[in-house]
Amino acid sequence: MDFKTGHFYHIYNRGNNSQKVFFNRENYLFFLRKMKKHFSPFGSVISWCLMPNLFHIVVFVHKDKVENSHSMTLSHTMTDSELNTVIIGIGSNIDAEKNIQEMLQILAEKVDILKVSSFIKTKPIGIENQSEFTNGAVKIKTSLNKEDLTVLLKAIEDRMGRDRTAPKFGPRNIDLDIVVWNGEIVDDDYYTRDFLQKNVNELL
Repeated sequence: MDFKTGHFYHIYNRGNNSQKVFFNRENYLFFLRKMKKHFSPFGSVISWCLMPNLFHIVVFVHKDKVENSHSMTLSHTMTDSELNTVIIGIGSNIDAEKNIQEMLQILAEKVDILKVSSFIKTKPIGIENQSEFTNGAVKIKTSLNKEDLTVLLKAIEDRMGRDRTAPKFGPRNIDLDIVVWNGEIVDDDYYTRDFLQKNVNELL
């Protein structure tokens, strides 16, 4: 979107059918960081309202700042070399097939999915008296940095009803973890879990 200098703009959006766009505090902070990074060099936020299913922002574009910049286009199509390539580990032992498919659909709205691994049935770790897990991995490309992608993955888990009061190794409907970041292993579980190595190596 292109903005003209010396003008006010009302920017707003809302989720379809009152669907949430913000699920927790981290989502709001992520949004505000992006606003500061991409808009502050060009203008001022006059007023704003963030609610779970919508946001409204009134901004003013400063003429002097725009004249000193090469472009007032806030959107930016990143080249392939600017994107991060990431492999995300997937786990579920509550209605796994349904929840994994739902998760992939939600994730595809936010990032580019390149490939999904095959899935492996595994015995639970730590707490044995529960259903087997279904484990796999997905390879994506994204403009998000590691911190912001982690926030997104937690938001997807929350959106799908992940119970964060459950024991660490207890049942879960969906579990998402960054395992590989631009070719580097960033999750130590990779070195101790054979199924994770198989899933990841399938996507490398």
